Amino acid sequence: MSKSSLQKAIYSPGRQKQVYSSLWDLRTFFSRNPRVVIVRGDKNYVEAELSIRTGFRSLQREFVRMRSEAVDEENLTVRGEGGNIKFTIKYRVIGIGFATHVNVYMDCESTIRDLCRHFLADMMDYIEEYVKKPPSIEVQIPIPAKRAETPPAQPPAPTAPTPQPAPPTQPPVVSPPQPAQPPAVPTQPVVEERREVVAKAPALTFDKVKHLLDYTTLATLVMNATLIARVQMPQPWGLVEVEKAIRERAGLLRDYAVVVLSVRGAGEAYIILDNQGNYIAGLAEISGNLVSGGKDVVEKIIGQLGKQQAVVRIWGVKELPAQV
Repeated sequence: MSKSSLQKAIYSPGRQKQVYSSLWDLRTFFSRNPRVVIVRGDKNYVEAELSIRTGFRSLQREFVRMRSEAVDEENLTVRGEGGNIKFTIKYRVIGIGFATHVNVYMDCESTIRDLCRHFLADMMDYIEEYVKKPPSIEVQIPIPAKRAETPPAQPPAPTAPTPQPAPPTQPPVVSPPQPAQPPAVPTQPVVEERREVVAKAPALTFDKVKHLLDYTTLATLVMNATLIARVQMPQPWGLVEVEKAIRERAGLLRDYAVVVLSVRGAGEAYIILDNQGNYIAGLAEISGNLVSGGKDVVEKIIGQLGKQQAVVRIWGVKELPAQV
């Protein structure tokens, strides 16, 4: 049995729901692939003939059944199986401001040597080209409901121990009087005071990040960043709720040079902070208008977007990109 796997992060200019829908709808997904002939099926289930490259001018034809399953609003799984091949494609589709980050992981096993390696390489190339120019579709996808977590069973309360009878009391032992000793004179050790000099990192200012205030630059920056948290904001929300979310993760923020909030709701925005949680700059698209600036603009952005529900993601960036 031959096995292989492949993983890649891909940037897409499409909206998150648009990209997610176009990957879930398998008939639409394979419509651009000349090596796939769909025999039957619709939406998230298809039966198709795949022509898989196995060498120079040689193809292996496989009849495969494929089904896509929505795990949640960001994660999607596609499973396929044929006579000589079985594969799984896992997508994580995350909206980052004005664009979408697609993380793709594929694994495959086959009875034919090197068939999986060729299949995964060609499929990854096709996925990358596809999500960079996704079709303009948005379909209603059945998302499994989240199950409420049941609290763990509490252990039974320990029973009180049976009281034991007190042992018989013994008469106190009286020691003979001791001669008085002269009081000792305490000596104070001489402690040399040492001061450690801690080098402080230069403060993050608006001038140091203003070159990042472009949605393509920020989308690329976030795509390579670490996702610290995903916070579902209520309606309405504002500075108090954002600062609470930041404060609860203050210990994690200190590990990064820059912190970026990406907001998706009534509009889309990026907010740049230092690793202490202080606002530095912001960029937003609100009602079709692009606004950017320093801390005062951040407060206006949150004031506008806070009128409706939104998802805020907190990203950590290890190193501030240099200005070109």
